[in-house]
Amino acid sequence: MSRLAEYMRYLANLLGEKEHVHFVRIEKGSTTLVQQIDLESVPKVRARVNAVGVTGREGPEDVSRAFKAIDR
Repeated sequence: MSRLAEYMRYLANLLGEKEHVHFVRIEKGSTTLVQQIDLESVPKVRARVNAVGVTGREGPEDVSRAFKAIDR
């Protein structure tokens, strides 16, 4: 459970907008987290995630760090 909590913390950091991104549930099967993003925050979250790029080295440092931790 502690590993899952750590993963969720990294995901929250990656997505940002902590007041507008909500944990909904874990899907059955392997660990698939489902979150809901308030409509007004979707553009900000999308831009934040897209800023990381495919290498995980672009964008803000906190976003890049969270991406790399999740990818590991």
